[in-house]
Amino acid sequence: MTPAALALLRLVLWLLPFLLGYLAARSGRGRVFWGLVLAGALLGLAVRPFPLGIALLALGLLAGYPLGRKARG
Repeated sequence: MTPAALALLRLVLWLLPFLLGYLAARSGRGRVFWGLVLAGALLGLAVRPFPLGIALLALGLLAGYPLGRKARG
């Protein structure tokens, strides 16, 4: 595997826990939320160094948490 491919794979593994946490917080539904959090936690455990994936998941959850008024649909 080339160094560029390895760097791209590592970048994707770092971004997925954050993205799944963000989507979980924005979903607003119980089963969807827990499914996305579980997937993000499993991917977060796969990321090296160890606490980075879990921290990115937590940051994604915080970034996606809706603040202020909810938009009316």
